[in-house]
Amino acid sequence: MSFNQNSLYLEDQILNWMKGTAFAAAPAGIWLGIMTAAPTASNSGGVEAAYTGYARQQVTLGSLAGVTTLGSGDDATNSAVITFPTNNSGSTVTIVSYALFDAATAGNLLMLESTSPVAIPTGTALQFTAGSIQVNQI
Repeated sequence: MSFNQNSLYLEDQILNWMKGTAFAAAPAGIWLGIMTAAPTASNSGGVEAAYTGYARQQVTLGSLAGVTTLGSGDDATNSAVITFPTNNSGSTVTIVSYALFDAATAGNLLMLESTSPVAIPTGTALQFTAGSIQVNQI
């Protein structure tokens, strides 16, 4: 899965930095959220999964992959397996979007990516292998 769309919050932070005004400190971490309704870039309309035990999962990004020249398609990927808690809701949860946030709860939307619907049946845990989540240069 490749994240290719910045949130308006992140774009505002970048523009402020370019103008020489305040730039937010780097987040203490980045968390992956799974969404049952996709958010917009302004973080409206999104619905995060809410099954019993669900929680965003922290993503640790490794060093930039394949970077030999700045601007040469730089990206970073998750350096470890990410496993969401098992869906114990009693019904299938369908994911339509993924989102990166700067906090484990609430916080700011940083990036988003839509997906073809992914069903998570009861008793199943969604898992991403190391290297399968890619944050692309925008």
